Amino acid sequence: MIEWVVFVISLAGLYYGAEWLIRGALRIAYQLHVSPMFVGLTIVAFGTSLPELIVSILASFSNQGNLAVGNVVGSNICNIGLILGLSAVIRPLRIQLSSVQKDVPLLIATSLAGLWVISDKRISLWEGLFLFAGLVAFVFFNYRQSRNAKEEVLLSELPERQETVSGKMGIAVLWVLAGGIFLSVSAKGFIWSALAISRSLGLPDTFIALTLVSVGTSLPELATSVVAAFKGNSDIAVGNVVGSNLFNLLGILGITAILHPIVSEGIHLSDLLVMCGLSALVLPFIRSRFRLERWEGGILLLIYGIYVILLV
Repeated sequence: MIEWVVFVISLAGLYYGAEWLIRGALRIAYQLHVSPMFVGLTIVAFGTSLPELIVSILASFSNQGNLAVGNVVGSNICNIGLILGLSAVIRPLRIQLSSVQKDVPLLIATSLAGLWVISDKRISLWEGLFLFAGLVAFVFFNYRQSRNAKEEVLLSELPERQETVSGKMGIAVLWVLAGGIFLSVSAKGFIWSALAISRSLGLPDTFIALTLVSVGTSLPELATSVVAAFKGNSDIAVGNVVGSNLFNLLGILGITAILHPIVSEGIHLSDLLVMCGLSALVLPFIRSRFRLERWEGGILLLIYGIYVILLV
């Protein structure tokens, strides 16, 4: 019984910790005058992916490689199938030309690189450095492109966040620090309770990582993208999902492998192919009208539902 109580409290802690961190990150972005798409692809995406990062690092140091990798693979599947699909069903998402030409193709290429790195069941230090170098290059390139964004553009495209972006840089840093601490404590309780629940139910760690843990750590992405879709802020909704998936593969796996090599015997090729397939499916959807329509979001949701059912 205690594990279920810790699980629910930890889920709430992950959500609010990420929300505080995002609030501070958006204030910092506003002060630096960077574009909304950059905010979605990097600051918001990285902030909402911190639960996955902390869970994967703790899992790797606990020799739970299946949980560390399954958390990333499951989160990427969840982000596209559940979060992007649900966001499009709520409101069709307008897609920027840059996403069609650069961001989504980069996500497909990164997913294939992730398949290659994970397929041998071990992620070494050098592979972690390779992945992390890709993340640094991605952030640097996007920052260079967005540096000239105007202050009024950021505000006009983030109306639901206008009350949170203004304020002093010091307050923003405090929000980020508070969110990070809250995330760290909550993630530790989450990983303990998730493993305890899975073992009490007789479920393998791989299943719990690909479903329960991945959905739980994706709650910040889900909340951010759904709210953005309701408010009509497609840049944040799409950029958050694409950026989170890139950060999951390049940052989380890279940083975790640098700190502690990952061994994951329970992640199957079929899981990796679903991750790559969903990433590739988004491109023809958005190329047609530079929108992700409701029926296309419905297809993504259907695929995710079938995948979860087949895992049981």
